[in-house]
Amino acid sequence: MPDLGVYENSRDRAPVAAPPREGTPEAPRRGAAARLPRTFYLFATRVAVSTVGLVGFGVISFHLVDAAILPLAAVPLVFAVAMGSAALGALASGFVYDKVGVRVLFALPVMIAFVPGCPCPPSSAPSSPARCSG
Repeated sequence: MPDLGVYENSRDRAPVAAPPREGTPEAPRRGAAARLPRTFYLFATRVAVSTVGLVGFGVISFHLVDAAILPLAAVPLVFAVAMGSAALGALASGFVYDKVGVRVLFALPVMIAFVPGCPCPPSSAPSSPARCSG
């Protein structure tokens, strides 16, 4: 067990940085000028919109086990298969990119959009739609 007592007096030994002086670039601005630039908000919005439908493997595997489609012990095997298929997909998309060019990048998000629905086929879909929605 680590001894957490070593951190009790660490504030006394560590140097504390002086607060920045007013007018220096490090000093925070006051009022409306303290807001982030417009490009930050555009970037944050674009990232949010482009990743809103992505579902992580943890959520997918939870629903597979919860719906009794997959036993808990098989989750690591399914993860390995998923990573292997992702590697093959990356190789295939790279090959197509080399042949076709940048146009293939517009097709990839459309193909990826179908992945979140894969663990919830209609035959095993639960009565509650929120259960497989991640």
